[in-house]
Order: sequence, then structure tokens, then C-alpha cells
Amino acid sequence: MHRLTLLGGLSIERPGGPPEATVRPRRLALLAIVGAAVPRAVTRDQVLGVLWPESGPEPGRHALSQTLYALRRDLGGVDLIQASGPELRLDSVGVGSDLGDFRAAVVAQDWAAALSAYRGPFLAGFYLTDGAGFDHWVESERSRIEAEAVAAFEQAADAALAAGKFGDAVRLTRRLTQLNPLSGPLATLHLTALAGLGDHAGAMVHAKAHGDLVRRELESEPDPEVLRAAERLKTPARRPAPVERPEAAPPPDPATAARHPRFRLRSIAALFAVVAAGVGALVLWPRAGRTTSEPLRVLAVTEIRDLTGADSAGSGAVLGEILTTSLGRLTNLTVVSSARLLELDGAVGPGGSGAARLAAARRAGATELIDGELLRVADSGQRLEIRRTDAKTGVLRRGYRAIGTDRFALIDSVTMLVARDLELFAPTQSVGEVSSNSPIALQRYEEGIRALYQFDTYAALRFFHEAIEADSTFALASYYGWWSASLVGDPQTATLERLAMRLASKASDRDRLLIRTHIGLDRRSLGGLASADSLLQRYPNDPEALTRAAATFARAGRPINVVANLLNRAISLDSAVGGGRRGPCRTCEALATLVLSYRSADSIKLVDQTIDRWRVMFPDQAAPYRAWATTALAQRRYADLASAQAGLKALRQGSSQAHDRLVEAVFRADPSAVLEACRDGLSGQIDDQEWVRNRWQCGLGLRATGRSLAALALAREGRIPLTDIRRQGVAPDQLLTAILDFEGNRPALAALGFERPAGELVDWSEAGNRAWALTLAAMARVGTRGDTLLARAAIDSIRWYGAQSADAADARLYHFVEGLLAAAGGRHREAMTAYRQAVVSWPLGFTRINLEIARSAMTVGEPAVAIYPLQAALRGGLDDRQVFANRTEIAEALAQAFDGVGQRDSAATYYTIVARALKGADPPHRPRYERARDWLVRAGRSVP
Repeated sequence: MHRLTLLGGLSIERPGGPPEATVRPRRLALLAIVGAAVPRAVTRDQVLGVLWPESGPEPGRHALSQTLYALRRDLGGVDLIQASGPELRLDSVGVGSDLGDFRAAVVAQDWAAALSAYRGPFLAGFYLTDGAGFDHWVESERSRIEAEAVAAFEQAADAALAAGKFGDAVRLTRRLTQLNPLSGPLATLHLTALAGLGDHAGAMVHAKAHGDLVRRELESEPDPEVLRAAERLKTPARRPAPVERPEAAPPPDPATAARHPRFRLRSIAALFAVVAAGVGALVLWPRAGRTTSEPLRVLAVTEIRDLTGADSAGSGAVLGEILTTSLGRLTNLTVVSSARLLELDGAVGPGGSGAARLAAARRAGATELIDGELLRVADSGQRLEIRRTDAKTGVLRRGYRAIGTDRFALIDSVTMLVARDLELFAPTQSVGEVSSNSPIALQRYEEGIRALYQFDTYAALRFFHEAIEADSTFALASYYGWWSASLVGDPQTATLERLAMRLASKASDRDRLLIRTHIGLDRRSLGGLASADSLLQRYPNDPEALTRAAATFARAGRPINVVANLLNRAISLDSAVGGGRRGPCRTCEALATLVLSYRSADSIKLVDQTIDRWRVMFPDQAAPYRAWATTALAQRRYADLASAQAGLKALRQGSSQAHDRLVEAVFRADPSAVLEACRDGLSGQIDDQEWVRNRWQCGLGLRATGRSLAALALAREGRIPLTDIRRQGVAPDQLLTAILDFEGNRPALAALGFERPAGELVDWSEAGNRAWALTLAAMARVGTRGDTLLARAAIDSIRWYGAQSADAADARLYHFVEGLLAAAGGRHREAMTAYRQAVVSWPLGFTRINLEIARSAMTVGEPAVAIYPLQAALRGGLDDRQVFANRTEIAEALAQAFDGVGQRDSAATYYTIVARALKGADPPHRPRYERARDWLVRAGRSVP
């Protein structure tokens, strides 16, 4: 019987064999659609709507017939899909599936079997490059199947608790907490099961871990029931009763809420509060012909002039920033941010910049413009007069006036008037609570934004620090400060990150979501993923929202076409207004993310097309040429590399730095070039930060060329290769040392190095880092000494920690360890299945998986299966997850695979790479060099 895997991935295995490698993605997708319907059938029209939604009836039916025929041919003539008139059904005799096993186990209440069958999300990691309809169907099915699992396991856990079967209850509730780690009721249920089993310490640990996760990801306190359950566990009963878990009330519909009388009263109360704060008079100017069906409004504050004569702190620009922030709090109103205006025209500045800001606002898509003046009146009072003008015609739409003594109260008053006039839900907080009450802080903030979008990141960071010093509660200053610090690698990046996240709740709705999404992407947090969903839903026409959400979705493993559609929309919106040519624009970020996403999907043609598009759009920027050089080097397209370098040289940003030459030397596996670049990159007057960065690349180069002893001395002692010179005052490179210990058959040292705290290794989120640390330690123990006991014990922890991360790769790491254990036990076909379930990206994922799956394929006599994973690994990079497999080792395995299938020319290419790389290698690597050399001699090829 064939086996169809639908949970945790998608593959089809023949009886007693490995997954079929020749079945094309669209044919697998057809199998998935039919397999997900078991025991029901699906109609041909349903399949056409998912796989060929754009085709007409006849072309679609023809495509379906051709796909059925091709699938039958791929499977050796076996017909797994039975066609009966308009219906398609999976052959229940000829093929079984893990989803079918799961559903059957649920019906039979065989919970051990159900837990075993439900290995991961439906079709995790599988996508079609041009299948938007298929992706929507997958998302819907995934949610439905996960809901089935949660309902079934909850029912089973309640029954197990009632029957006193606490061991079964723990297994079930643990799986539930993995499916929804932020759920308070499920956490409470798991605590109850652990307590019933007598594991009070484990229950308390889980309660703390859950609380920490909720506070970190959702910026809120955990469910009170979890806290009460944890308190009860301090003096637990011998056999606790099942906990009743009340269902949470659905959140109110924002649109309904805005019309509800209670919310109207809150707005009126806020208006009176503003009056009490010091505003003496509120006036609306006459309405100018407003229709009942106006289009969506996009407001931009172009200029607020301070005519009081007290503009000592640039208060005109400050007032504009405050009003922009205040208007941004209004529900169902889009406001162009000051940062966006500055991005579109870096020349915008205080005093005399009204025309430039007006032009930028129109390019940003503003439909209405706000300008006005602050005037002095009798008895030390002030009057704020604001005009709302049609951006296209220049016709005055409405005027507003407020009189009082406090400028912030005046801004609040005008905001309330705009809200009442446009029939919008007004905010209940004052603008000072979501912005800053300090004119100095606001002025420095605007100067920082301007500097950031004029490429002066260091100056921007200095201004943001000054803004924070003036007002330590200014959320946007801390956010842009964090962003600037992260761009230049400032040591205070982590401090600013924590400050920005703590203050995010003080910002407007858009800015709050933007902060949590952007920083959440860096943290790989589930809360950041939730914020990205909300950001996209509420601001679907905001290029920054689209770009940030797309980057977050890409990391979370969302389908490539979903990510690409968002990025292309952001690029289209940004291009329409011509923004970003003066600084680091959203278009450039979106294009860079799009290139990275296509590289991750190994879509080489789309990578090239996107880079070409980028170069045409921004011919005077270096970034697209650097992306071109990086991809050309990874794909060994040296003519393209030379063209990219020539383009950089023409822009006076050539690749003459030692770091760039180190990277190229590593990719080329050229020992002499590595040593020369190491010497230049580690000698002379180089600051510590640059030296550490060059040390990493040099260490990888020495490792790739078989000079492990020199690499180890560099990593541990800071010793420059082939010299006795040591760099003083620089800490050892713990990660590089652990990698070298692993490859040098020192498993205990390697495991210890990999298990060090997150901050000592790489910039990963806390939960994600813990999953990686445990995975790498297990890899070291199993891969060098066959120590499977500790690795097996770590799987549950890896799975739990991975589930707390929004990064799809983190959530699948436990499959890799399962594969290692299966391979160590000689079950290589089982190992290959597990490895595939761990893959998120073949070229930019955890390339150790590529190497291990190739080794298992070679062991079972299927070298053809090994070729693509190894080729993809060599198209990867030299950062994060790609460094745990030695590039020369990958090339060596690829040579053996090509030799195994009789492609001797290709084998010779990679044996030549190995021989050149290892020609001067340390003694432990000499046998590898000799094997490559001997093969080339026997084949009549020249030896480097």
C-alpha cells in the first residue's frame, strides 16, 4: 500500500520504499486535495477551483486529465485516484494516509495512535509557486484540521482526567499546548494533568514558562485561571477534578463598537475632559458640500505654523508631528505619518518647507491635506486654526478652531472636532499619552527621522537618543532608535528593543502594531506574527505595513506567492508615489525581502528577474548590485559576479574590502585566496567589531579548506593564521569553536558549546534559540559518537520550544533529530522522511539536513535522490543555519552522488573543487584529498 503524508509535510511513498522523488508539486497537490476529503469524494469542479481557478472549463478539465495521467505514470502505472463521473476519490485499498489514520484513531478513541499520527500542521512547508487558490484552500483546511485535533484531544484529556488516567492526560494536554501555546484554558488543563500525575514541580515549571511566554509575546498577563491553578498547585489535592474551561467571549466588531451608544458616550466624555484641560472655545467652520458617499480619506498634515513668536524649539514642526500622531488614533481614518513624508522627500524640514511637504503628501496618496496656524490671543491664550483641503482640487472642505492655554489640549480638541465632523470613533486618551509632551523630544525625533532617510544612520541614532533623554516614555523615538541601532550594530540595540516593546502600548494603533510586528520579526515571536496579521488587516494599503507583514509571514513559512503578492503590492504602491530615492525606502526593503524569499524557495529565475527589476528602478543604488553579486557567487556564475562587481565599482562601492574577498574565497574554496584575505582582514588598524566579523568568515574559509587547527586557534585564541600574532581583548567565538569541535569528533565539547545561552551564539529569540541549542547538541552527540539516549530525551523539549517561535524552521527542528536517531538505528528510509519534514527551505534553511538526507539516500542506494538537496545547499549562504554543514563536505557528497548515477562530468567538477580546497589540508583531511585526487586521475582529469 502506498502511504500519503499530509500532516507535517506532503509526500507519497511506495510500498516498502522511500517517498517518490519524481512526483511534481502540482500532482502532489492534487493528491492532497483528494486525500484531505477522505472518506468523501471531491468533484472535478472543486479541484479546478483550487488548482486552476483562472482557467476556463475546457482548459481546466484538460489540465486535470493531463495531471491525473502524469501522476499515474510517476507512480509506475498505479491509479491512486479513482475517477467516477464528476467525482474523484482516493483509492482506500491502494493508499493510506496519516490524516486518515488520525481521523480513524479519533473515531476509535485510540488517543495514542491519534497523537502519533498528528505529526504537524497540514501540508507544512509545501506550496505551489503559482497557486494562490491552492494556498487559500490549504490555509482553510489547515485551520479546520487543527480545530479537529484540538477538539478531539480536549475531549480525550477531559475523559482521561475524569477516569484518573493522568499519564494519558499529560500526553494529550502536552500536545494541546503545542498546538496553541498561548491558550490559558489549555495551559490550565495541562497543569491539572501534571498535578494529577504527581509532577507538581513540572506543573509549576510549565505555569511559569506559559506566563513568561504570554508576557513576552502578548505583552499582557496570563489568564487569571492559570495563575489560580498555579497557586492551588502549591498545596495540590491528591486527585484534582477536571477543570471547567469557560469559553472566551468573542471580541466586539470594531465597526459595531464605533456605532454603539456606550462608545459614543465615551467619546463625548473625552471631549468634555479636553474642555476641562484648558480649552475655552471649540468652533467648526462651515461645511463645504460634503456628500454622503465620500471615498476613503487619507489625511496628511502638511504644515502647522507657529505665529506666537515663541518658536524656540521649532514648535511649528513639533505641532505638525503631534497633530499627525493625534489624528492617527482615529478609527477608520488613514493618516500619512511624518516619517513617510520625510521618506518621500528628504528635503522636508521645519520652516519654509510647506511646498515640499505638500508635494510629498500628494505623492503619498493623501486625499485631503491639513494645514494651519497657532496664534496668540488675549490674556496669554492661544488659538489653533486648522484647514482640511481637498488634495486634488485645493477646495476647502472644512475648518476647525480651538482656543485655550495648553498646546496639547488644543491638539486634542481639534482631533475631537475632526472625529465628530467625519463621524469617527474618537480616542479616549490624550495625545500626550501616545506621543510626547516634550517639544525638545519631538524636535529631536523629527531630526532623527530626517537623518535616517538621508542615509546618516549614526546621526539618526544620536537624535533618537536625545529624544529619549528628553522623554523616556516616547514610544516612536525608542522604536526608531532601536531600528537605527540594529542597522549599525550598536551595543544598546537590545536595551532600545526592550524599551520600544514596553512603550508600544502608548503609540497609536498603527504604530503599536508596526513596532510589535517589526521587533517581533527580529525576535521570531508569536506575538509579532499576530501583530502582522492585524497590521495587514487594518492597513492593507500601507506599504510599510505590507512589507513588515510579508517579512514576518515569510519567516513563519507562509506560502511564497502570498508573501510575494504582499511585497509586489507594497512596491506598486510605493512606486506610484515615487518614494524613497533619497534614502532607505520601503520599495528597496520590499525588493530585498522579495529576493530573499525567492532565494529561499530556490526560484532562481524569479530571483534574477527581481534583481533586474531592482537595478532598473534604482540604478544609482548599490543594494541591487550587491544582491546580484551574492546570488551569482552562490550559483558559481562568475561572469555575472564580475558584472555585478563592475557595477559596484562604477558606483564607487566596489568589493575591495577584505570581508567581501573573504566571502568570495570561501565560496570558491580557494586556499591561497582564503589565507590572503584572512591576513588582510585580521591585520592592521581594524576595530574590534569589524575584526570579529572578519574572524567569522576567515574561520569558515579555513574550515572549508581543511585547516581546522588554524581555524580553532583563531576562534579560541584570536591567533591570525600562519602567524603567532593574537588579537587581544576579543572574546572567543563560541559558535565557531563548537562547530569545529563537532567536525573534529569532540562531541562533549561541541554539545557544551552549542548549549550555551542565546546571547553568546547568534541573535535568535529565546525559545527559538533554546530549540536550536538542544538540536545542535543532539546533532553533535549522535553524529560523532552515536549517543542517542540524550538526543532522544531532548525531542519533546525541542518540539515544545520550537512551537513557541513564529519561525517555521524552529517548529520543525525535532523532525531533524528524529531523522538522526532513525539513521543511527539503520532506518535510513524513515530518516529521510523525517528530514524532509524538517525542511523549510532547501538552499537557505538548515543545510545540515541537506547533507544528512543525501547520506541516507546514498546508504540505501539512491544517489539520484541526494543530488538536488546538495546542489541547493551550495546555493545557500554563510550565515546562521547554512554554516552547520561544511561546504567542501557538501561538494564531496555531491561528487559521490553524481558518480553514483554515472554523470562523470558533473562528478569531476565537484571532485576538482574538493581537491583544490583540500590540497594543503591538515593531516586528518588528507585522505579526503587523496580520494578526490585518485578519482580524477582514474577518470583522466587534471588534478588542481
